[in-house]
Amino acid sequence: MHVLFLSGSPNRLSKTNAVLKVVQQSFELPYSASTINILDVPADDLMQAKFQSPAMDKVKAEIEKADILVIGSPIYKASVPGVLKALLDLLPEGALLGKVVLPVATGGSIAHYLSLNYSLLPVLHILGATSIIKPVFVLSDHVQIENGIGRIRDPGSLRRIDEAISRLKQSVKQASYTNV
Repeated sequence: MHVLFLSGSPNRLSKTNAVLKVVQQSFELPYSASTINILDVPADDLMQAKFQSPAMDKVKAEIEKADILVIGSPIYKASVPGVLKALLDLLPEGALLGKVVLPVATGGSIAHYLSLNYSLLPVLHILGATSIIKPVFVLSDHVQIENGIGRIRDPGSLRRIDEAISRLKQSVKQASYTNV
């Protein structure tokens, strides 16, 4: 099983990336993992809709290889960042078909909790995702970054992550069983 962590944060040292790291640490063998950050794709490729650029070809290949996709995003102005949406717009129809997807978001207010439901989930469905785990939302205030290391300081957030990982693993088992 291969897990791809896709960070939609335009900042490498971000609270979103810290949360993704916590999620990544929840996976152990037999899972392999890779990470793509939105910053790995040149802005020109995104803004000029370069569907066939080398960076986008790499993103598409990583997604194709993945069984599980964990998408991390900050919430800005009640939505995912435009750069993440631009990247998703460059993926072909059906790119997420057969993938188990876990959306993870950070935001400054609990009012942003439902933002993923109307800004990200419809796009995931259009891309073919049929197995989407209930999104995990973590308040930015619950994430602390010290000396380049991020930690989640809220037990409730950690519990929601653990529950989401359990649901994700169960969904993968069910998908594997039905595909036999």
